Amino acid sequence: MVGAYQIRGLARIRQNKFDEAIEDYKTAIKYDPENVVLWHNLSLCHIQKEDYEAAKEDLGTLLTIAPKYTRAYLMRGEVSLKQNDTIQALRDFDKAIDMDRYDPDGWGARALYVSSRESIKRLKLIWTSLSI
Repeated sequence: MVGAYQIRGLARIRQNKFDEAIEDYKTAIKYDPENVVLWHNLSLCHIQKEDYEAAKEDLGTLLTIAPKYTRAYLMRGEVSLKQNDTIQALRDFDKAIDMDRYDPDGWGARALYVSSRESIKRLKLIWTSLSI
């Protein structure tokens, strides 16, 4: 039963039918509440819908079930950035790096954050110098 909802949820994600996919994943989770893949995909649907609060809740549940699931920290970090919560984003990126120092995605996410912050600083300096 869980597999059918999971497969249909994936098909609906590919069709950009995120509301329907969310319903499939929620139904599947009722039958298998500790299935990491279901929580992961549910959070992806919420991210695609830009429902970041729901995504963070899903990722929090996922991390309760699987506290060493580094992808969830990276995803939550990305969501935090979208919400302009840079402190939480850095915490999550650093947690993922601490858990797996050889995972390039953790370093990449943190590097993108740092480089975007540096780019913003440079743009502010340029803007300030142009307005003088």
